Amino acid sequence: MRTEPNTSSNIIRQIEAGQSVKALNHRSGWFSVSYQNRTGWVYGAFISEDPPPSRARRAKVRPVTPPAVARIAPIRRSGQPIRSPYVGRCDCPYDLMRNGRLCGGRSAYSRPGGRDPTCYY
Repeated sequence: MRTEPNTSSNIIRQIEAGQSVKALNHRSGWFSVSYQNRTGWVYGAFISEDPPPSRARRAKVRPVTPPAVARIAPIRRSGQPIRSPYVGRCDCPYDLMRNGRLCGGRSAYSRPGGRDPTCYY
């Protein structure tokens, strides 16, 4: 953890692999984090939303994507799902129930009234 978001700034503290930190801010690939009552900057490649893989199964850990970074939106066609299906929540018809079946007409999107989730472009 460093004092500023660059490699030439002073190191405040070393954080062991697998420790949880709280991300506060994001700037040019660096995250402002809080760890053990200290605040500093950590490069984004060293942070992941997922816990580290077990020793038996080492996998490549995906870096955290910043919450509010402007990106060029990919070209989408109307009628395509807006996101991947969730398991256990029936917000959209293409979501899956806990037993693995499609939610379909049981989804909040398909029911009149109540919540109105955005499911398609």
